[in-house]
Amino acid sequence: MINLMPPRAKKELAAGRANRLLLRYLLLFLGLTVLIIAAMGFVYLFLTSTKDSAIERKTEAENSARELLAQQAEIDSFRSDLATAKQILDKQVDYSDIILRVADVVPSGVVISSFTLDPETIGTPTTLEAEAKSEDHLERFKDALNASQYFSNAYYQTVSKQTESEYEYSATLNVTFNTELLDD
Repeated sequence: MINLMPPRAKKELAAGRANRLLLRYLLLFLGLTVLIIAAMGFVYLFLTSTKDSAIERKTEAENSARELLAQQAEIDSFRSDLATAKQILDKQVDYSDIILRVADVVPSGVVISSFTLDPETIGTPTTLEAEAKSEDHLERFKDALNASQYFSNAYYQTVSKQTESEYEYSATLNVTFNTELLDD
């Protein structure tokens, strides 16, 4: 096949093909540009929505944290109050049990007229005043105190005789209340 077209027509045909190809590329470029702009718009909207959601969650978390901090302050205050109450209860002495333990040691014929008992006297020497029907009763009382696990170092400070009472002898004893007296 012989090409009988004039050279000018050949040039115009080649230029027309090139123009169509350039037009296709231009349209393709414009289409891709529109798609990229649309994608960027979609991403922008998505990020804005995510940002608003994150700000809202952050605000809720901060409010929740403030509430929790207030509750934590209340909890710490309550914990402090509990610790104080525990210290008080740990130092609390059940005197009824202690008096029963002291009474178990007192033999018949002896009465205790007075003694001081508080948490500070436990473990330290203190005085105890007793009255007895005889010297023998006083001696048994002192020996019973020394033999007991609840008392130690019992000895007489003074012993005197009374005539106007059923209990003829009065004594002041020095005695140490041991810490076992506090055990349940």
